[in-house]
Amino acid sequence: MYDATTISPVPGGVGLDLPQITPDPCEEGPNLRDPRPVTGRAVDICALRDLEPTVAVAARVDGVQVALVRMPDDTVYAVDHRDPRTGTCTMARGIVGSKGDEPTIAAPLYKEVYSLLSGRCLSDTGHSLVTHPVEVRDGRVMVLARQWGTAEHRPSSITA
Repeated sequence: MYDATTISPVPGGVGLDLPQITPDPCEEGPNLRDPRPVTGRAVDICALRDLEPTVAVAARVDGVQVALVRMPDDTVYAVDHRDPRTGTCTMARGIVGSKGDEPTIAAPLYKEVYSLLSGRCLSDTGHSLVTHPVEVRDGRVMVLARQWGTAEHRPSSITA
């Protein structure tokens, strides 16, 4: 698992007054509902060339475990590493594919298929993944980690 320590500001992320929350999504309770940024800063995870196309890898971003997926066109997606159905941190072991034009990842245990764009479960409406904004800048993969939080902490807008 990558453990990123280099932090860069995200344009528009500066000035967001966001509270710090529990760092590991694998320990979150079931009553948390709304994704929000952990710090408002993008974290430099790795070089794009370090990610193999269509193979998910796990990384820790501001204490949040994410699954990173590089597609053949060099688009990179980040979703929670935590499987929403089982609570296990296994999504980076999922099968990367697509449903029509939508890139997907299938959970390794029960094979639910999730959109890498929205986190929406395409095979069961009862589950969803938190997606994390990703930018490839100068050949480096930058991720803004988000976590589930309570509605009273949801910012009115997030720019990543």
